[in-house]
Amino acid sequence: MAGLVGRTLDHYRLEEQIGQGGMATVYRAYDTRREEDVAIKVLSPTITGERRFVKRFRREAEIVKQRLKHPNIVPVIAYGETDGYVYIVMPFIKGETLSERLVRKGLTEREANEYLGQICDALHFAHKKRIIHRDIKPANIMLKDSGEAVLMDFGLARHMEGSGRLTGSMLMGTPAFVSPEQAQGKKLDARSDQYSLGIVLYLIATGHLPFDTESPMALVLMHIQDPVPRPSRLNPSLKPALERVILKTLAKSKDERFNDIAELKRAYQAALGGDPVPWVEAPTEVIPGRAVEISGDLPRRMPFPTWVIPASAVPIVAMLAILVIRSSAADQGDKGNGLVPVEGFSLTATLPVTPTEAPPTATPEPTAIPTPVEAADCPGLR
Repeated sequence: MAGLVGRTLDHYRLEEQIGQGGMATVYRAYDTRREEDVAIKVLSPTITGERRFVKRFRREAEIVKQRLKHPNIVPVIAYGETDGYVYIVMPFIKGETLSERLVRKGLTEREANEYLGQICDALHFAHKKRIIHRDIKPANIMLKDSGEAVLMDFGLARHMEGSGRLTGSMLMGTPAFVSPEQAQGKKLDARSDQYSLGIVLYLIATGHLPFDTESPMALVLMHIQDPVPRPSRLNPSLKPALERVILKTLAKSKDERFNDIAELKRAYQAALGGDPVPWVEAPTEVIPGRAVEISGDLPRRMPFPTWVIPASAVPIVAMLAILVIRSSAADQGDKGNGLVPVEGFSLTATLPVTPTEAPPTATPEPTAIPTPVEAADCPGLR
């Protein structure tokens, strides 16, 4: 939709395309009423052709706009539909995503403590509002130039009912970060977000993802059934307490994870500070194996965090991808559109893709709609 540059949607003048994905195109736009730059995401015509989706999108965007007002959550300024284009408007943020930062250099212990603490605060706030993010990953965490971390993309994809079953022919998610229950289409609660955040913690601590394979479907199955390799095999000097915290978030059974994100934050920050946190027990299905080395090409290696010393210099590469798993019928006629690269990463995959890189100020392509969890069984929300 590069042809939209120069057009005006309502009172938003599209100045520059800054990102593109399978579900939406992102523009830097000028708000002629407020006289300021904003980020505007315009949904793909393929998506907006489904009127049921548009109706749900508007409803969920309103939930985000009204409920999620928190300093560490990127707010929704407005949303609308004009000339057949459905869009959502957010502030234009200067900074870089966590995925871009991890490619450039690792986090210090102080940064990990502050940034992850802020993201935990944002998630805990959303969960108390009975909303699940469903797509926690480094590309959806923005590190602002002013020093704060903010969570993005609460709301631009297909809605999931309380049962977790598909409402259409697509399941939205990022296979490298999807929880076992989400991958199986089960009923979701706040602990699904905790698992995805646990993958982020694993990546920060080791420079690796715990699971990786060229097949997106095989990757999803690994989250469902494969034991998690211990991160200490990648970084022997990783504090045992910190390892247990990370592994607890990655338990296959959500009942073995922390009760809520606030409890995870307390344990993570305590472990970073040297507390042995004896009350945190690792899940039983962990294996002492080595994490699969991440495949793909990066312009540079993903560095280890400065507060962890690696045992050996191994190549660090990352595959952060957006997967659209279509129904078998749809898949027959739509090969090659399921995998969309995250900004800054050149993927090696079985599906043909066309990477589109965005500058640090870009807001990544959205992949998760907030899911009300009134019907979910979540002890952390009671």
